[in-house]
Amino acid sequence: MDTQILIEQGEVIGYAVVGAITLIGFAIIHLFRRRGDRKAAMTAVRLAGLSINEPRQGPVAVSGIYRESATDRSIDCNGQRVTFNGNVEIAAGTKGKWRGGVRTYSLKNSDPVYAIGVMSQGKPGAGWLIAPSPMESGVLVYATKPAAVPKPLFPFRAFLFLGITGSIAFFGLYGIGTFLLDVQRGSDIDSCRESAITRFELATAVPQFGVRDQALEQLAKCATAKSAPSSAPR
Repeated sequence: MDTQILIEQGEVIGYAVVGAITLIGFAIIHLFRRRGDRKAAMTAVRLAGLSINEPRQGPVAVSGIYRESATDRSIDCNGQRVTFNGNVEIAAGTKGKWRGGVRTYSLKNSDPVYAIGVMSQGKPGAGWLIAPSPMESGVLVYATKPAAVPKPLFPFRAFLFLGITGSIAFFGLYGIGTFLLDVQRGSDIDSCRESAITRFELATAVPQFGVRDQALEQLAKCATAKSAPSSAPR
C-alpha cells in the first residue's frame, strides 16, 4: 500500500474525507425524509381507497383517470364522466412544492386518482357531478401514486443537518486517528514494526487535534532509529 501521498498531502485528504462524508450523510438524510413523506402520502391514499364504489347518488369515493381542460375538471370512471362541482382539494398529487410553508400538490392529465365527495346526477347526457363533502373545503382528490414532497431543507434545516453530519464525520475521523496512534509498546515489542509504521502513515491523514503531527513525529523517530548504526558487538 502506497501511503506516501498521505504523508505529503494528509491534511488536505483528511478534510476532503470529512467533506465527502458530510455530503453523503446529508444525502442519506434527505433520502430518508423523502421516503418518510412518501410513506405518509401512500398511507393516506390507501385509506382513501378503502371505500371505492361505482358512481352513485350521495356520499361516495370513486376512482378513475383525472382530466383537465380549459373549462372544467373531471374524472373518467370506466367510461362514466364525473365532473367536479365546486372546489377541488388535491390531498396527494403527482407533483408538489411548498408555498408559504404549506405543501401544495398538483395533478397532470391522465393521472389515476381517487375522489371523495357527494355525488349527484347532472343534466341528461352530462354524466355525474361530485361536490365537496359537508365540512370540507373541496372535493378530496388523491393521486394513486403520490409524489414525495418533504419540507424544504433550505435554509435552516440544511445547516442543521450539515452540522450534524459534519460533526459525525469530523469526530469520527478523529476517533479513527487516535485508534491508529494507539500502538502497543513495551520493552519486548518493536514500536517501529511494519504494522505500526502503516498505522502511523494512515494517521497522517487525520489532521484533527494534532493527530497528524503526532503520526509524523512517530514516523520521524522510527526513521531515525532505523538509520542509526547498530551498536551490537561483533
